[in-house]
Amino acid sequence: MIISKYYTFIQNKSFLDLNTYQQIKNSKLHNSNKSNKFVPIIIDYVNKNEGCSLKNIKNEINNSLSSSTICRLLKNNNITKKKIINNTIYKSIEDIDKDRIKFVKDLTKDQFYNLISTDESHFNINQVKNYGYSKKGNIIIKCRKHKRTKESRTLIPIISKDGILKYNIYNKTVNGEDYLNFIKSNVDILKNRTIILDNARIHHYNKVKQFAIENNITLLFNAPYSPIFNPIELIFNTIKKNFKELNHDNIEDDINNAIKEAYNIKIQKLYDHCWEHIIKYKNTIMI
Repeated sequence: MIISKYYTFIQNKSFLDLNTYQQIKNSKLHNSNKSNKFVPIIIDYVNKNEGCSLKNIKNEINNSLSSSTICRLLKNNNITKKKIINNTIYKSIEDIDKDRIKFVKDLTKDQFYNLISTDESHFNINQVKNYGYSKKGNIIIKCRKHKRTKESRTLIPIISKDGILKYNIYNKTVNGEDYLNFIKSNVDILKNRTIILDNARIHHYNKVKQFAIENNITLLFNAPYSPIFNPIELIFNTIKKNFKELNHDNIEDDINNAIKEAYNIKIQKLYDHCWEHIIKYKNTIMI
């Protein structure tokens, strides 16, 4: 930049005075300082508006800043572009927080670590790995030919802090009767225990509640929109990750193999992780 500005003077065999030299020397630094003054404003805006776009930042902060400048400032301050995970909720965040606080309020650590968890998760033939390495600039395209593109299964496991206790795989979407039969077939595991459940309709099925009362099974319903309190959700994440790595020549075999891999996990660590989040909400009560 300085050389290009010197060029005219060199051609004309003239010399720069000291003031002109200092102006040219400091011009790039001056421009850098000009953009850097927006850094705290940009960081504050992104923190308050997670998921905002580059266009949002430009319009809200300063439209004269170039996109490349904003990208540089974001990168230098460890702010990166991420995939947005959209969750549709039917309550306000304030109401959800109230439900979470109510759930954790009287829950002790001993009670939580003695909970059994059960839930259902859907698997289909099109769930394959969607990340992999390639040379920079290359797009990875993989074509998969499969005759049974709509083939799916439903998995219902039972877990405790000691491991995966039992599971069933269904060649259908399960309903209340299916879930009731699953509970009945595993009553020896569940009797005199407390099960943490989400608020799926089949878990609130009247026959399930009645059977639980008759067999001294306590149903503890998690706070809505709070999967982080339930360790079985973390198990599903691991099983599905394992499942996506397989070829799906036989979907049921693949689910079984994915579960076998999950046996290597120390599930108590997942309970630990969930308990940390529960403690955060307990601390909210104390503030």
